[in-house]
Order: sequence, then C-alpha cells, then structure tokens
Amino acid sequence: MERGTVYELIESSSYQKLQDEVSYATQIAMITVDYKGKPLTAHSCCSDFCKKVRSNPALKALCEKCDSRGGLEAARQHEPYVYVCHMGLIDFAVPIISDGFYLGAVMSGQLKVEGSPSDFGLEHICEDDSTPMIDGELSEDYEKLPVLKFDRLKAISHMIFYVFNYIIDERIENGMHKDVSASALKAMVSPTKHNRARIMLEPAISYIDQNYANKMSLQDLAAKCDISPTHFSKTFKKTMGVTLARYINGIRVERSKKLIEEGEKTIAAIADEVGFEDCGYFIRVFKEIVGVTPNRYK
Repeated sequence: MERGTVYELIESSSYQKLQDEVSYATQIAMITVDYKGKPLTAHSCCSDFCKKVRSNPALKALCEKCDSRGGLEAARQHEPYVYVCHMGLIDFAVPIISDGFYLGAVMSGQLKVEGSPSDFGLEHICEDDSTPMIDGELSEDYEKLPVLKFDRLKAISHMIFYVFNYIIDERIENGMHKDVSASALKAMVSPTKHNRARIMLEPAISYIDQNYANKMSLQDLAAKCDISPTHFSKTFKKTMGVTLARYINGIRVERSKKLIEEGEKTIAAIADEVGFEDCGYFIRVFKEIVGVTPNRYK
C-alpha cells in the first residue's frame, strides 16, 4: 500500500485528537508511523528529552530506524512489541493491521521501567548502535521521564492495540476514505502475496538502504528476514523486479550521482565511498544504469 493511502486512512482531526487524548491519559508519548517508521501524525506528549534527541539529524535517523524495526517486529508477532531504543529508553510498537496487512504502527513509550530492562527480557532494537552519552541538560531531561511498572506498561500497550485497530477497522468498514467505498478500501489493504513478500523483505531492504556502501552477503541479508538464501533471492527478484545485486548497485549509483553533482571528489573517490572497490566496474555499472559514464554525467 502506498503511503498516501495509509495517511488518508488516519488523516483527520478526530484521529489526532484520539491519539492526543490516549497519550495524555496514559502519560505515554505516541506517534503513528508507516511501515518504514516515517511519521504520519504529530507527536503526542513527546518528552523534552526526545525532542532534543530528534533535533539531531543523526540521532533522529536512529529514532526512525528503531520505529521501523519495532513496528515490523510487532507486525510479525501480531501484538504489541516492547523494546529498548538506541537511547536506552523503553518503547513499544503497536501494529495497525487490517486483514493481515501491516499498515503501520502506533509507536509509544519514551519512559523507563521499574527494574532493569534485562529483567523482562527486553531487546535492544539497534544492537549495532551504542547508546550515546547522556549528560548535561539532556541528563536533567532524562531524569524527568516517567517510570512505569512493567505489568502496567504491558496492559496499556494491549489497550492501545485494541482501541486503534478497532478505529481503523471501523473507518474501513464505513468507507471513511474520501468517498472511497468500503469494498475498495478492503481491496487496497488485502493481504496479497506481493504485500506479504514486501513486508517479509523489509528488514533486509531497510538494512541495504542504510548500509549500501558496506559489504553485505546474501546469507546475512536472508538471515535478517529469517528465510533461506535461496528463498530470499527468488522472493527478492520477484517482489522488487530486479536482482539483489542490481538493487544494491542502483542505490549506490543514485548516491554517486549526488556526489558527482557536488563536484568536490574524484570519480575514483566517489566509487570507493559508495561501495565499489573497483573504479572500472563502477564506471561500467554507472553507464549501464544511467546511460552515460560518470565523467560524461559530470
């Protein structure tokens, strides 16, 4: 489903007001995001701590990375998923699902729990990212974050799951989608094989998009999706329309075009920066995709 369709399902003052009221009543921050972790609503009760963290572009990217991974894990489990974010806070993702299709999630949290997160077996969602040092003014804001008992947090997460999924289902059933019929909405969110495959591949696609310059193997990417390399390779080509290698090279070339346009680096340096170890191979791939050599493009 395209982002616009998901957005239109929740765009209204009533949906934002519901989110704001639930957030205020529970004293838990909330925001609704699409399957990529991109915001679809304004933040409700966002803490001063997280506002400052999200004002840093690099840390904001990690926030969205956590939102995306948390939402996908919640979708896989078909229930709220509680985890530890890259800043060491407790968050939980509440999946919004219709007819088995993952639309997005209500990301909630920005809090601490009584006891250690490890006591409850909570996963650090970004294991490859070390938690930044929290000091100064940020430390003061951290101390102001709410502290909940884990049992209460779980109860709230399931309450949000039932309420928000009920609202979305009602909206679809009643055709509340800019005069689109309920039957048309059902078709838009139907769990087609392509949709299910795209969701299954999302952990690998998200990783590729953020780490395109690094070496990555078919085996590692397949493992991120919990499927065999052979199944991953076949599913990827059928779903994305290109082979895995072509997809990765396409992202690298698109990034190289921006660097070429900036005009500050040599072609060899750009090739290395975007992940091509051999400049000659980079030139061949670039011409194959763009239609001209990097120098001609420049």
